[in-house]
Amino acid sequence: MSISTTETIGLCEQFVQFLQTAKTELKAKGLDVTGWDEETNADKTSIVVSENERDNLTAARKEKTKEVQTNKKRTYSKLSSRLDAVIGILGKDTPAAKEAARLRSNLIPQSKSKNSGNKSGNNNGG
Repeated sequence: MSISTTETIGLCEQFVQFLQTAKTELKAKGLDVTGWDEETNADKTSIVVSENERDNLTAARKEKTKEVQTNKKRTYSKLSSRLDAVIGILGKDTPAAKEAARLRSNLIPQSKSKNSGNKSGNNNGG
């Protein structure tokens, strides 16, 4: 059973109204519904509060996701520039510079056709 929050809240409100009009008749027939209206209203409030909390968490998650993406992009850009500086200082054909360049190139997926034609001995698991 899956009903919406709006439908559940509406049902709560309708049930409370019904209880208020039928309380006397129900009691006369042996069913004491004393407190059911307050309990139903409390349950309804609980739904509204938890729904609002969920919505706030969803919004916060979206904002945090943007923050994570921004931080990753900034960090990668900074590290990439620093790798360029290291490679430039070492001389791009030196073993140390090639090792530094591999740090970045291992992150970038390469097609099989590029890897099969690569004779540099790059062992990146592909």
